Amino acid sequence: MDTDFYADRRRSPRIPLAALVQLQSIDHLGDPGERGLPANPGGLSHDVSEGGMCLFTQKEHDINERLLLTFEYVKMGCLNITSCEGSVVWSKPLSGDRRYMLGIRFRDVH
Repeated sequence: MDTDFYADRRRSPRIPLAALVQLQSIDHLGDPGERGLPANPGGLSHDVSEGGMCLFTQKEHDINERLLLTFEYVKMGCLNITSCEGSVVWSKPLSGDRRYMLGIRFRDVH
């Protein structure tokens, strides 16, 4: 995998995280076919930081598309479920795989 594609865009350290991520498009909630259902319940995160996440999906998403992300992770031995809003800042198709690698920037993170 070509990690140099997004390495120079990082503002804070990334931590490897392999977690299932449920994605719901905020921008397309009213569109026919969306109806507020998860856009890609099978997304898989690659890494995460306080400012964003890199993940793999089977659905292409538009740049600047707003998404609701929900995922689980373990912190200090406890299972945490997090939901947050993010925006797609870049998208890269993966050759011959019908999958995409997305860069997500979390919104309103303090």
